[in-house]
Amino acid sequence: LHYFDPHFAYLEHEGHAHGPANYEGPLRSGMPFVELEAARETLDDADRERLLGLYDSEIAFTDQWIGTILAALRARPRWKDTVIAITSDHGEEFLERGNVGHGSTLYEEVLAVPLILRVPASLGERREDPVSTLDLLPTCAALADLSDLPSMLGRDLLAPGIEPSPLFSETNLGGVLRAIRDGKLKLVHDLQSSRSQLFHLGLDPGEQVDQSERYSAERERLEVELERWLRLTTEARFELLEADLSE
Repeated sequence: LHYFDPHFAYLEHEGHAHGPANYEGPLRSGMPFVELEAARETLDDADRERLLGLYDSEIAFTDQWIGTILAALRARPRWKDTVIAITSDHGEEFLERGNVGHGSTLYEEVLAVPLILRVPASLGERREDPVSTLDLLPTCAALADLSDLPSMLGRDLLAPGIEPSPLFSETNLGGVLRAIRDGKLKLVHDLQSSRSQLFHLGLDPGEQVDQSERYSAERERLEVELERWLRLTTEARFELLEADLSE
């Protein structure tokens, strides 16, 4: 199920009011994103709280309807064998660096999204290690005992002895950016300018200070790994294109 509500334009839903109660600024429910983006340089802290409140209203509204779906599933005999996965394709920027929305950067406010996985007969656990949305397909395939699928990017997150793996991300909106995260180090590469920035998320979770000079050897290693990934995914795209054309 693809829920689109927590997305601009941000709407305040009846029964799900969040944020400042007496807000009198320029931001309104359902404001077109082009107007919001045009006004972003004039927005203050109160406006940011209003934006977050509208977004929280969208989330609460969606949560209510996800609850309705889950209640219907629980009433079915096969609930005990049902896997539920909840995640998102991206986060949003709320003026952390003066930006709103998503698509133009690869900072953590856009990349860090939840992954909730309900597995039958599992006691459950909370994991703090970052993983990739690419891992969701092989994980669900393994749970469904589908071993004859074509090779997939990503890994089974529930496999025993799974080791940390580099994470990759990309955007082509407002720039052509690619990023790799390995542990606490994260490299963001701009394909148009051929420039890179390196952040240490343990020391600088807000990604404010470029650590390229301090960790020059690690920067070079991550650049090589990112280049390998770009080559691999480009080849895969051409293979899919060729397959479509041959059909």
